Amino acid sequence: MLRAIVCLLCLFPLSAGEVPVHHGTVTLGPDSGHRFVGLGVSASNGGNPDYKDLSAATRNQMADLLWQQANARIIRLWASLPYLIPAEGSFDLSSFERKFLTSGYLAEARAAGCDTVLLAPAGIPAYLRKNPDSQPWENAEIKDDASATRYGEDLADLIVALHTEAGLLIDVTGVQNEPSSAIKFSPVQLKLALAALRSGLQDAGAPYNAIRLIAPENASVDGTCDDYVDALRNEPALWSA
Repeated sequence: MLRAIVCLLCLFPLSAGEVPVHHGTVTLGPDSGHRFVGLGVSASNGGNPDYKDLSAATRNQMADLLWQQANARIIRLWASLPYLIPAEGSFDLSSFERKFLTSGYLAEARAAGCDTVLLAPAGIPAYLRKNPDSQPWENAEIKDDASATRYGEDLADLIVALHTEAGLLIDVTGVQNEPSSAIKFSPVQLKLALAALRSGLQDAGAPYNAIRLIAPENASVDGTCDDYVDALRNEPALWSA
């Protein structure tokens, strides 16, 4: 499992002008168990204006700040699963393609220096939620352990579809954003989803079996996060997946 510290930058200039420059240092000791792989950007492109509506000057300034001056290398693309997988066995990639691909967002980031694409799955498809009629972000809870396994399987299929249908091959994927917050997975259920995801990518063969996994993506490094980490560490094969 990929273990890394990724600093998420919230720089999104909407007008050309002077931007203050801040400097910082991150130091990891030899026994930290972590490997610093670089800075990254968490991207949703869900605001107003949309990325494609920004001026060329603003887009160029953002690219310079993030990918040149800050030397960021990782882009984390939010993937809203209730919309990407609207029904069992069905994918709708249109919103994802519009936000990140046809908008030029990802292509321009890569041209400026981004070299790693990290998928950030968020939310639970309706057919896998305890209450399928609930709003996608209102305390959505995975239905049961079997649904957690199915979730991982369907996420693997989605990753393949993003490549075969939209032309995007990701490098790394998460499993679920903040699994202990508004979106509810127990530590055991997250482990089941992760195992099914890895198995699905392995079964899909190259190049999908080389996609790296990152988990858990808890909001805070606290006792709750420890429960998720312990559940994963208790499965040696999964911990190294």
